[in-house]
Amino acid sequence: MLFCVSEESRRLTNWDDGGNHAFKRDCIKANLSRGEIAVRRAGHYVFYSHLAICRCAGHTGFRQRVYRRPAGGGDPQILLEDSSSGRYEGRGQGCAGEPTFASDLFAVVQLEDGDSIWIEAKPATAVYRPNSASFFGLYQLSFF
Repeated sequence: MLFCVSEESRRLTNWDDGGNHAFKRDCIKANLSRGEIAVRRAGHYVFYSHLAICRCAGHTGFRQRVYRRPAGGGDPQILLEDSSSGRYEGRGQGCAGEPTFASDLFAVVQLEDGDSIWIEAKPATAVYRPNSASFFGLYQLSFF
């Protein structure tokens, strides 16, 4: 059972893929324990994420943000954002069965060599993680 608590926005870490990489190429490097992907080649990338969200008793709203940290340093920048608002009624504390909705993001982004990206969610405990229900990644586009 997944419990939802009031919390600040938190980076999603410890992605466990069980060794099942959809795309594993030289142009990216995944650090699953830190929850981020770094690119090894500058270019245009397709970013995608799907977060399965549990209904939390008494909680209002959910937000997913994708951040980019430039390789040369500097402050993280928000690349993408998805949010929902409203009160999700539930009994007790925590998830009520299967996830009740999803937060999906998909975009073409330009990244430089060494840039890294990650996801933060609020509340992070609402993200349903079992059975690979939530995932994210990117792949580089090639233009001929």
